[in-house]
Amino acid sequence: MKVRQLVLARREGFAPRYAQIMAQLEAELRRRQPGDVVPRQRDLAARFGASMITIRRAMMELARLGLVEATRGRGTVVRRPTVVDAHTGVSSWTDSMMGIGAHPETAWTRLRIGPASERVRRLLGLRAGAQVVTVQRLRLLDTKPACLMVNHLPADRVPGLEREGLDNQSLYVVLQRRFGFQPSYADEEVRSRPSQAAERAAFGADSRMVVCVQRLTYDHQDRPIEMALLSAPADTYTYRVRLVVGPPAGRGAAKPGQAFSSAWFHRGG
Repeated sequence: MKVRQLVLARREGFAPRYAQIMAQLEAELRRRQPGDVVPRQRDLAARFGASMITIRRAMMELARLGLVEATRGRGTVVRRPTVVDAHTGVSSWTDSMMGIGAHPETAWTRLRIGPASERVRRLLGLRAGAQVVTVQRLRLLDTKPACLMVNHLPADRVPGLEREGLDNQSLYVVLQRRFGFQPSYADEEVRSRPSQAAERAAFGADSRMVVCVQRLTYDHQDRPIEMALLSAPADTYTYRVRLVVGPPAGRGAAKPGQAFSSAWFHRGG
């Protein structure tokens, strides 16, 4: 069962036995310190009155979440907390994190309007001198700095956004409700680089390398509607992509029933 299905099951009030055990252990493990030894599976089976198969499944899911890992000599120990974003498709970072039970927040938001740089103008297909609204945010997960996000949007498609702000809502929610944006697909590029001063200030002086994701989102008419840049500490994020067999239906859109794009990130600390 996928993580998002587990979350859905919890919300609907029904979950298999292994998912119930997993949820209880997850809550306990998130209060433990990295390196703490996890009780043996045999002891957990006795505690929960469950079979070893059920306990193994629960532990496998906890390992997939990055909460535990097997070590030589000590057995299974607690890892630094992990948030796994297991959705597929184009969605906002906020929706992705909420979809797996995490608590995304925004530490601060800065909005401004001004001329697009040559690179942003080229990627968004704008004419020379065109203006963009730039949204900068420091995003938190469970109160801890997770990533810096910068979104560039053509100013003529989001009139007044720089004045009205986001009202503590997801950017995609604002774009859809106020301006009728309907994302169709997105292209993403991933790379790593040394951190910059702003990133070290946000993540800590020891964050020397960051993972960067550039996303270019298109509407149903193949027009670029947003360029997003996300940076996060390289030692706490892993990028995972799901590949789908079969050619796309259009320039980049997936056929009905097929996934086009995978999750943004899996947080590891």
